[in-house]
Amino acid sequence: MSQKNHKKLKYSLSFQHSSWLVVVTVNEAKGRIFKRKDDKYLIYVPVDLAEDSMFPFQTNSAVPVKISFTVGDNKLKIEKWNEEAERSTGKQ
Repeated sequence: MSQKNHKKLKYSLSFQHSSWLVVVTVNEAKGRIFKRKDDKYLIYVPVDLAEDSMFPFQTNSAVPVKISFTVGDNKLKIEKWNEEAERSTGKQ
């Protein structure tokens, strides 16, 4: 395997001795934020992360999400967009 194609993923491992059940979950992977030619920005989520059984967004199509950040912090927060809650509070 070449260094170029090597995936760097963070796994957690669960092991149950009595039934030999081993569960591997991917809870961290290298994604990308990029700008398209039409000036839209997209966030790429690697397949191993997005298809993990513990991934919080289970879907086969587009899912509305709320993306936020705190000034001075280098993290993005991505959560499910709750349209009903937004309508009742008047926030957008």
